Amino acid sequence: MKKPKKNQRADAAYLKAVQEIEKDRIEEVKVIVKKVLEGIVKAEKEERQAKETLTLLKQDLDDIRHGKIEKIKERHAKAEAEKRPVPFDAEKLHMAFLASSTTTSDNANAQSIGSVATSGDFTLTDGTRVKIGNVDQ
Repeated sequence: MKKPKKNQRADAAYLKAVQEIEKDRIEEVKVIVKKVLEGIVKAEKEERQAKETLTLLKQDLDDIRHGKIEKIKERHAKAEAEKRPVPFDAEKLHMAFLASSTTTSDNANAQSIGSVATSGDFTLTDGTRVKIGNVDQ
């Protein structure tokens, strides 16, 4: 038995409506997937930047410990030229090392100051306590 034309048109309209709803849902999911992917890309970029910053900070600490202030100044000048933030004023650090110069050679004095200044207990701004041992002894 054939269906009347009226029912066939209703069935076709219904199928078309279902397909459009399905298409809209697919588009909604695609929008969400795109946002998730953008979030992943942003987080990965921030993670790379954080790792680079961590590496530079560790290099700064090591260079302070060994009195290599010129290396820090060079690294900070490069970072500033690349419009990346630097955590402290390298020139101020340099002046602090110069102000504490004694009769020993500048390099030996810088190593001594750096070694002492980078050892001990530190309470950070957020209240975290960090203990750093003297790696040279």
